[in-house]
Amino acid sequence: MLQELPYEAQEYHFDRDEEKVKTLGLIWNPKHDTFEFSVSDTTNNSEWTKRSILSHIARIFDPMCLLGPVIVTAKLFMKTLWLVKRDWDQPLLENEIRNWKKFVFSLKALQGIKVQRFVLIENYKSLELNGFSDASEKAFGAAIYLRCTNSSEQSSMRFSRNAKNPHCKRTGPLISEELTDAEQCLVRMVQVREFSDDFKKAQLK
Repeated sequence: MLQELPYEAQEYHFDRDEEKVKTLGLIWNPKHDTFEFSVSDTTNNSEWTKRSILSHIARIFDPMCLLGPVIVTAKLFMKTLWLVKRDWDQPLLENEIRNWKKFVFSLKALQGIKVQRFVLIENYKSLELNGFSDASEKAFGAAIYLRCTNSSEQSSMRFSRNAKNPHCKRTGPLISEELTDAEQCLVRMVQVREFSDDFKKAQLK
């Protein structure tokens, strides 16, 4: 359809390196068909409070859950402010500001991350979904990878997304028994969410 339009009449020119489509903090590079990320610099914020911290976390736009490990780090910091009962507009302590600025500075590394939008390879003959999960005393999560193999036995394994349990209200550190239960729960969650169709087919055989 775009080929039928005059070049100068097209709103976007997908053959240009500098042409990128941005939605909030998520960037699509159409020429390379990759997703990129943009994070605003707030290291020079005049005053850090629990309110401004929450506002900054909300600006990390991640609709496809590609930045799960990053966002969970920010949420863990926010949790520490709740545990010490910090008021919304109460200035943070020096050590809290130092730790938060260290995290904010590390967000610049996100600008170098490029995630392929198209997760398949040409002439693939097999597909595999690989799920990984883990749990610690602070957090737990899972990730899904798609592995494609073609007729030349060339394979590509690309990150698909994070999986998480949005209904979990667990707070506080986990004991060893709870860690084991959490890991088993994550495995079952990944299996049900990502491989439910395969389970149904297996039951019909």
